[in-house]
Amino acid sequence: MIVRYDGQKVFPLEIETALLVCPNVKDCAVVGIVGPSHPQSSVPVAYVVLKERSLTNKNVVNQYCKKHLPTYLQPYKIIYIMELPHNIMGKTDYSQLNQD
Repeated sequence: MIVRYDGQKVFPLEIETALLVCPNVKDCAVVGIVGPSHPQSSVPVAYVVLKERSLTNKNVVNQYCKKHLPTYLQPYKIIYIMELPHNIMGKTDYSQLNQD
């Protein structure tokens, strides 16, 4: 769970579920990072793997978030990557994503 500076609780799974419905998104993971203006809080950052890499697809994902997610659930930043890191069990390794 990510607790924003305004006390809103954000569950990464809510954002991930919404992003995976977007037709341009192949896979994604959401982690919390320290908020830039409120160091005692966190903001959601989405790591997104696109089905096809292009600037148009990135714009579609950005617009999709603005249209389908309430303001408090919108990712602070979307980072586009080639693939998500996985642990030896094949699950997304969130600890590697959180190092940025």
